[in-house]
Amino acid sequence: MIVLWTISTLLAHLAWINGDFAPNSDVMLVSDGWLAQLETPNPAEAWSSKGAAGQDWESFNRYAWGLDLVVPILDIGQTDAWQPSRDRGPDGYRLWWARWLLQGMGWLVSALGVAAITGIMQKDRD
Repeated sequence: MIVLWTISTLLAHLAWINGDFAPNSDVMLVSDGWLAQLETPNPAEAWSSKGAAGQDWESFNRYAWGLDLVVPILDIGQTDAWQPSRDRGPDGYRLWWARWLLQGMGWLVSALGVAAITGIMQKDRD
């Protein structure tokens, strides 16, 4: 799980610093505040910075976003608030597709962990 979290955090960090994230809200994406930031190198960072139109929107945290993505029983709210954009740049495109694999792997690792803890998986003693 730590490896999945590290990978998702790294991909989220790269996508964020390169401006490949957007608010995960149809209303926000057509708001004047967001549209005014689209010409900046990193619209999400500019839009959510102190004093900007989106300053009260959920703050982005790459560690929390990565954890929210790969641990299915947690709902930190980061993946609900922010989404990678597959059309802005290669890092967003890569994360947009990788998130499906990372989520699936997170479910698999979590299920195996629960099975191991509850004793469903036991070593044959024959």
